[in-house]
Amino acid sequence: MAKGDPKKPKGKMSAYAFFVQTCREEQFRPKIKSTNPGISIGDVAKKLGEMRNNVSDGEKQPHVTKAAKLKK
Repeated sequence: MAKGDPKKPKGKMSAYAFFVQTCREEQFRPKIKSTNPGISIGDVAKKLGEMRNNVSDGEKQPHVTKAAKLKK
């Protein structure tokens, strides 16, 4: 049996990992898959990476803050 909280992340998460987690919660993956039928999982991840690169620093800040807290 697993110990502790099953929702607790395993290991340290980067700011990008928090961004991707938020994208999953907001169902961005299905939007990407619907606009690009037949796209692979890796290509979806690349599209999410492109989205992250195009986001302003202010929008990235909550994810950076969460990652910094987790690293402590």
